Amino acid sequence: MKCPAHAMPSAPLKLRVVRRERWPEGDTRITFYAIPLPYRRKPIVPSRAPEKIATVPIACAYASQTTVTNHGLRKEPGGIPLVYRETDGTYTIGDGHHRFVRAMLRGKKTIRARVVTA
Repeated sequence: MKCPAHAMPSAPLKLRVVRRERWPEGDTRITFYAIPLPYRRKPIVPSRAPEKIATVPIACAYASQTTVTNHGLRKEPGGIPLVYRETDGTYTIGDGHHRFVRAMLRGKKTIRARVVTA
């Protein structure tokens, strides 16, 4: 089933600042940005559900958290994001929100991800 894609943010993408914090450990400054994707709770799936690597359209993705930090956006990505494929053809991000937002900032329309069928 083809996903009912939601509207993608217009380019160039600007992230909305949600809040800023200063952590006393090492005088660290943290900025939290809103994820520019609609929110949806993660589905409950077995922990050993089979995964496959596939190209996922970002316009069909939903975030399961509401913010990402400046530190996460700057660090080098490690691994491939994990998404859950829903019965309506959409995807819920389980792991890798920073990687999705980073791809959106670069103007990408798709991202390679580990896909688990929910």
